[in-house]
Amino acid sequence: MEEEIKNLEKTISYVFTDKELLQLALTHTSYINEHHLNKNKSNQRIEFLGDAVLELITSEFIYKNYRDMAEGELTKLRAKLVCEDSLSELAIELELYKYLKVGKGEKDLSKNKSIMCDTFESVVGAMYLDSDFETVSKFVKRFLFTEDRLNSRNSDFKSLLQEYLHTIDKTAEYRCIDEKGPDHEKCFTMALFVDNELISQADGSSKKHAEQLAAEIGLKHYKVGVK
Repeated sequence: MEEEIKNLEKTISYVFTDKELLQLALTHTSYINEHHLNKNKSNQRIEFLGDAVLELITSEFIYKNYRDMAEGELTKLRAKLVCEDSLSELAIELELYKYLKVGKGEKDLSKNKSIMCDTFESVVGAMYLDSDFETVSKFVKRFLFTEDRLNSRNSDFKSLLQEYLHTIDKTAEYRCIDEKGPDHEKCFTMALFVDNELISQADGSSKKHAEQLAAEIGLKHYKVGVK
């Protein structure tokens, strides 16, 4: 278990002073029930704390960075960033399912959105107790507030383009035509081809982001829904 903890700490770029807090965050109720342990030894309580910390970090971040947004828009953006789909996706990216202690009946953890979401919130809660608000904020901003996730609040240009192309019986294909920069600051150039004809290209910090930008330009090319 000690080696596993070290591997996870490397993944999340944080070393716990109190390792028991992280172990608590990675203990599911099914494991506790199966081994007849004290129910407070599961991650339910620390997940409760992590949920509150995560909501405050997200609220502060979007309040400071989206100054033109009204209260209703801020609420919608926060809900999208910390929804079950978003947090479970991040938990899977961090491979938290590899370290989670569960009962024998729990299988395919990486496909269980609820468990993955709760586990991420538990890790946030554990990190908060082990450090401070600023440290947890840096962790959340690094992994959750990525360009891809923040841009996903806008229209899904790829889907919009695909829907349009379907009506004219054409197919889109995205190809990476350039990749430059160090690992921590990559820049990808993605080109949009429609039936092998180059329509647009765009740069982004990830392939997904560059594809969305190329699709947005493509929609303008076809004069569909984007001004």
